[in-house]
Amino acid sequence: MSGGRFFGFGVLLVLGGLVVSSMDVGCTPVVPMVPDDDSGDVAPMDDDMSGDDGSMARVVSFSGDIQPLFDQICAICHSVGGFADIQGIDVKLTSDRSFGTTVNQPSVQDPTLTVVVPGDLEGSLLFQKISTDNPPVGSRMPLGGRLNQGQIDLIRDWIEQGALNN
Repeated sequence: MSGGRFFGFGVLLVLGGLVVSSMDVGCTPVVPMVPDDDSGDVAPMDDDMSGDDGSMARVVSFSGDIQPLFDQICAICHSVGGFADIQGIDVKLTSDRSFGTTVNQPSVQDPTLTVVVPGDLEGSLLFQKISTDNPPVGSRMPLGGRLNQGQIDLIRDWIEQGALNN
């Protein structure tokens, strides 16, 4: 197979041996696919990504989904010289530093807490700060506003999927 095949549910692209489903203009979940056997048929790469209803969860991309959210909403304060930096919070959410200052990093406010723990919402201070009115330290983020439920769900899914740098 070279190029793509249309199966009624999306187009399958072969990139370096990996088959990826590009579902209709990005409006439906993109599910990594791998060849099932020598027949050329494909199967989902990992059925651990299935939702409670049996549907496949959308794979969240750090660079394509999470970083643009950080850029749009968070980096104004969480950057060198920003409000958080002035307050001594070393969580920089600019594209050059965000992953390294969040994933598996201790909180400056309480070193017993971790900013993002891959696969663990309860242990991820970032998720607690965006989803609850009374996080364990500091204030709900972003200051002076709230993320909408879709944005919260995106960050939740990214953390639950292992907080990958993808």
